[in-house]
Amino acid sequence: TSMDGYGNLVSHFVNMSGQTIMPAQVVVLDKSNTLSITLSGGLDNADVIGVATESAAPSALTPVKTSGMVYARLIAETENIAIGDWLTTSSYSGFATKLSTSASRFARSTVSLTVGSSGIYYINVDALSSTITDHNHDGSVAGNGGALGDNVVKGNMVDETDSFNM
Repeated sequence: TSMDGYGNLVSHFVNMSGQTIMPAQVVVLDKSNTLSITLSGGLDNADVIGVATESAAPSALTPVKTSGMVYARLIAETENIAIGDWLTTSSYSGFATKLSTSASRFARSTVSLTVGSSGIYYINVDALSSTITDHNHDGSVAGNGGALGDNVVKGNMVDETDSFNM
């Protein structure tokens, strides 16, 4: 793991997809192999780890940006995407799309797209996005607070109102 010029994490994983991973493709953890990735396949894949930043042949180390701004393949698959919309994996392998049903999100859009549009655009990847907004500590999404509760917003990191299930 290293940092790019902006202080964002770039990690290296082994490409276990069986095909060349291209720059800007959304990748997920390969749960069968340690420190390995494969292309995202399927809508709303909770195993997304980030976006590939360079081409990588099968079995080669692949640089993956796990946080910050990165070019990614984005498609407005079933509904329009607005600036600031949460993104998830698309049913198109290696693409991100608008989140519409669950909490398996990994990034925010910085562009607006109409249904059927696709391309490579900047997105803001946040590897912890589904964790830091779990206000109720139950997997539900809250618009404020974060994993430690509303007191994070108020500037207090932890107090007696926060509970943790470890």
